[in-house]
Amino acid sequence: MMTMVILSMAVAIGGLLGGMVWKREVPVSISALAMDSGWLWTPWLWAVTFLLAPPLMTVLAGAWKAVGLAMLTCLLLTGAMPLFDAEHSKWHYVCAVAAGVLSQVCVAVINPWWLMTWAAAPILKIIDSNTKVLKNKWVLILETLCATTMYGALI
Repeated sequence: MMTMVILSMAVAIGGLLGGMVWKREVPVSISALAMDSGWLWTPWLWAVTFLLAPPLMTVLAGAWKAVGLAMLTCLLLTGAMPLFDAEHSKWHYVCAVAAGVLSQVCVAVINPWWLMTWAAAPILKIIDSNTKVLKNKWVLILETLCATTMYGALI
Protein backbone atom coordinates (compact mmCIF):
# COMPACT_ATOMS: atom_id res chain seq x y z
CA MET A 1 0.00 0.00 0.00
CA MET A 2 2.88 2.35 0.70
CA THR A 3 3.94 1.95 -2.93
CA MET A 4 0.55 3.20 -4.08
CA VAL A 5 0.75 6.25 -1.81
CA ILE A 6 4.22 7.08 -3.14
CA LEU A 7 3.10 6.52 -6.75
CA SER A 8 0.07 8.75 -6.21
CA MET A 9 2.30 11.43 -4.72
CA ALA A 10 4.78 11.11 -7.61
CA VAL A 11 2.01 11.40 -10.21
CA ALA A 12 0.52 14.40 -8.38
CA ILE A 13 3.83 16.24 -8.07
CA GLY A 14 4.92 15.27 -11.58
CA GLY A 15 1.68 16.53 -13.10
CA LEU A 16 1.79 19.77 -11.15
CA LEU A 17 5.44 20.46 -12.00
CA GLY A 18 4.86 19.43 -15.61
CA GLY A 19 1.94 21.86 -15.82
CA MET A 20 4.05 24.63 -14.33
CA VAL A 21 6.82 24.04 -16.86
CA TRP A 22 4.31 23.86 -19.70
CA LYS A 23 2.58 27.10 -18.69
CA ARG A 24 5.86 28.72 -17.61
CA GLU A 25 4.24 30.02 -14.44
CA VAL A 26 2.96 28.93 -11.07
CA PRO A 27 -0.82 28.49 -11.39
CA VAL A 28 -3.29 30.14 -9.01
CA SER A 29 -4.65 26.67 -8.27
CA ILE A 30 -4.17 23.08 -9.36
CA SER A 31 -7.44 23.35 -11.26
CA ALA A 32 -6.08 26.28 -13.26
CA LEU A 33 -3.97 23.73 -15.10
CA ALA A 34 -7.16 22.07 -16.35
CA MET A 35 -8.14 24.89 -18.65
CA ASP A 36 -4.89 24.77 -20.60
CA SER A 37 -4.19 21.04 -20.48
CA GLY A 38 -7.56 19.99 -21.90
CA TRP A 39 -8.20 16.27 -21.73
CA LEU A 40 -4.92 15.55 -19.86
CA TRP A 41 -6.37 16.97 -16.64
CA THR A 42 -8.92 14.20 -16.16
CA PRO A 43 -6.62 11.15 -16.49
CA TRP A 44 -3.99 12.88 -14.35
CA LEU A 45 -6.36 13.61 -11.44
CA TRP A 46 -8.04 10.23 -11.82
CA ALA A 47 -4.67 8.44 -11.67
CA VAL A 48 -3.82 10.33 -8.48
CA THR A 49 -7.23 9.43 -7.02
CA PHE A 50 -7.26 5.75 -8.03
CA LEU A 51 -3.76 5.25 -6.63
CA LEU A 52 -4.81 6.92 -3.38
CA ALA A 53 -8.05 4.95 -2.96
CA PRO A 54 -6.81 1.52 -1.75
CA PRO A 55 -4.44 2.85 0.94
CA LEU A 56 -7.07 5.31 2.15
CA MET A 57 -9.79 2.67 2.37
CA THR A 58 -7.39 0.32 4.14
CA VAL A 59 -6.56 2.72 6.97
CA LEU A 60 -10.06 4.10 7.50
CA ALA A 61 -12.22 2.03 9.84
CA GLY A 62 -15.93 1.30 9.75
CA ALA A 63 -18.23 4.16 8.87
CA TRP A 64 -15.28 6.47 8.17
CA LYS A 65 -14.82 4.60 4.90
CA ALA A 66 -17.94 6.45 3.68
CA VAL A 67 -16.19 9.78 4.30
CA GLY A 68 -13.14 8.52 2.40
CA LEU A 69 -15.32 7.33 -0.45
CA ALA A 70 -17.11 10.69 -0.57
CA MET A 71 -13.73 12.47 -0.73
CA LEU A 72 -12.51 10.21 -3.53
CA THR A 73 -15.79 10.73 -5.42
CA CYS A 74 -15.41 14.50 -5.11
CA LEU A 75 -11.86 14.27 -6.49
CA LEU A 76 -13.06 12.17 -9.43
CA LEU A 77 -15.87 14.64 -10.15
CA THR A 78 -13.45 17.57 -9.91
CA GLY A 79 -11.29 15.84 -12.49
CA ALA A 80 -14.25 15.15 -14.77
CA MET A 81 -15.74 18.65 -14.73
CA PRO A 82 -13.63 20.09 -17.58
CA LEU A 83 -15.03 17.35 -19.83
CA PHE A 84 -18.53 18.74 -19.28
CA ASP A 85 -17.87 22.45 -19.04
CA ALA A 86 -15.31 24.63 -20.82
CA GLU A 87 -15.14 27.02 -17.87
CA HIS A 88 -14.91 26.15 -14.20
CA SER A 89 -18.50 25.85 -13.06
CA LYS A 90 -19.85 26.14 -9.56
CA TRP A 91 -19.95 22.33 -9.40
CA HIS A 92 -16.24 22.17 -10.04
CA TYR A 93 -15.64 24.42 -7.04
CA VAL A 94 -18.20 22.62 -4.86
CA CYS A 95 -16.55 19.26 -5.57
CA ALA A 96 -13.03 20.64 -5.08
CA VAL A 97 -13.88 22.30 -1.74
CA ALA A 98 -15.77 19.22 -0.57
CA ALA A 99 -12.77 17.02 -1.48
CA GLY A 100 -10.48 19.33 0.49
CA VAL A 101 -12.69 19.41 3.58
CA LEU A 102 -13.39 15.67 3.50
CA SER A 103 -9.68 14.94 3.05
CA GLN A 104 -8.99 16.81 6.29
CA VAL A 105 -11.71 14.84 8.08
CA CYS A 106 -9.94 11.67 6.91
CA VAL A 107 -6.61 13.05 8.13
CA ALA A 108 -8.18 13.81 11.52
CA VAL A 109 -9.32 10.20 11.76
CA ILE A 110 -6.08 8.62 10.48
CA ASN A 111 -3.44 10.77 12.17
CA PRO A 112 -4.67 14.07 13.62
CA TRP A 113 -1.14 15.32 14.30
CA TRP A 114 -0.80 16.08 10.60
CA LEU A 115 -3.43 18.79 10.98
CA MET A 116 -0.70 20.81 12.71
CA THR A 117 0.63 21.44 9.20
CA TRP A 118 -2.13 24.02 8.86
CA ALA A 119 -0.18 26.20 11.32
CA ALA A 120 1.95 27.11 8.30
CA ALA A 121 -0.96 28.97 6.65
CA PRO A 122 -1.12 31.98 9.02
CA ILE A 123 2.67 32.15 9.12
CA LEU A 124 2.78 32.25 5.31
CA LYS A 125 0.03 34.87 5.30
CA ILE A 126 1.98 37.09 7.70
CA ILE A 127 5.13 36.72 5.60
CA ASP A 128 3.15 37.44 2.42
CA SER A 129 1.53 40.56 3.86
CA ASN A 130 5.01 42.08 4.04
CA THR A 131 6.63 40.63 0.91
CA LYS A 132 3.74 39.97 -1.55
CA VAL A 133 5.74 37.01 -2.89
CA LEU A 134 2.76 34.65 -2.90
CA LYS A 135 0.41 37.18 -4.54
CA ASN A 136 -2.76 35.36 -5.62
CA LYS A 137 -1.50 31.81 -5.05
CA TRP A 138 -3.47 31.13 -1.87
CA VAL A 139 -5.77 28.52 -3.40
CA LEU A 140 -2.70 26.59 -4.59
CA ILE A 141 -1.18 26.85 -1.10
CA LEU A 142 -4.38 25.54 0.53
CA GLU A 143 -4.60 22.69 -1.99
CA THR A 144 -0.96 21.86 -1.31
CA LEU A 145 -1.59 21.81 2.45
CA CYS A 146 -4.55 19.45 1.94
CA ALA A 147 -2.41 17.10 -0.14
CA THR A 148 0.54 17.31 2.25
CA THR A 149 -1.55 16.38 5.27
CA MET A 150 -3.30 13.54 3.41
CA TYR A 151 -0.07 12.00 2.11
CA GLY A 152 1.64 12.54 5.45
CA ALA A 153 -1.16 10.83 7.34
CA LEU A 154 -1.09 7.86 4.96
CA ILE A 155 2.68 7.46 5.12
